[in-house]
Amino acid sequence: MPLIDNLIRSATRDGEDLAILVINDNCSDYVERLAASFPNHKFYLNQKYSAIPQWDRPIVYDNIKYYMSPEFFETNYIDGIICFNRSESLQVAQSLSRQLHVPYVNVDMASSLQRYPAPYGSTVNLPPAEELAVQHGAVCVGVEDFITDSWKYENSRLNTTIKIPPKKININPNANKILIDSSLPQEFYQQLPINFNNGMFTDKINEAAVYCHFISSPTTMLIDCMYSEMPIISFDLVDMKKYYHLELCIMINDIKTFETPNFLQKIENMVELIGTTKKAKEYVKNNQEDFKKWNSIFKYLGNFVYQRGM
Repeated sequence: MPLIDNLIRSATRDGEDLAILVINDNCSDYVERLAASFPNHKFYLNQKYSAIPQWDRPIVYDNIKYYMSPEFFETNYIDGIICFNRSESLQVAQSLSRQLHVPYVNVDMASSLQRYPAPYGSTVNLPPAEELAVQHGAVCVGVEDFITDSWKYENSRLNTTIKIPPKKININPNANKILIDSSLPQEFYQQLPINFNNGMFTDKINEAAVYCHFISSPTTMLIDCMYSEMPIISFDLVDMKKYYHLELCIMINDIKTFETPNFLQKIENMVELIGTTKKAKEYVKNNQEDFKKWNSIFKYLGNFVYQRGM
């Protein structure tokens, strides 16, 4: 992509139809919801920018453009960059932002205490939170207030919370399995000390009576299950503590608990006793936002004009 095209574009665009480069980090659901909410903007992904898979499903929105080839997109410019979390995705966005003279926005799915939305039982090999806190885009978006607040650095105007808009899941009342997230690789499940091939688990929503959240931080699937009144179990993880304290899900202290007799029935009895599904749905409904706040961010990207020395 010629830099001169980006510079001319920054001075002439009207901000109505933006070309946004996305550096994905296992957040395809989030990108799809952005594309659905803003059909006038185009969201570009290119596998050459990251070792992390940049897309993992059929494309259902015309304004999502995914390229495997090293060549760039159908445009000669981009207007801004969206990246996720503060690891490789952010580093790529920072580098491209400097090269192309466009601003970038980072979306934090995990708090500074957690640093990265890692799978259960895994370790995070990242710099200390205070070092990561100074690495941020023109705008920092947190998906929960506690995430946004944990990353605030110097200028609070750079930080905003935009909660994940939920989607309704159709739950099968006769289902009797535990839902696991298919976005997590098989290698992850294989390393856990439990047999996932015993017929108790599924990655198909219509077979599931309960969702087991194996990620350390909130995800689109977690929010969807909360909104749809599917019971949720998870583990004692930093970014999940709020959900336990509000009784929105059931905490499991030991993964071996899955192997106890009548485990699923015990979970369902506990959920009914505490009322977690109703509380979870009310929480999402009362805190629900669409992506309207992104309008202001896209407007900022559309109004950005390159200045010498930036």
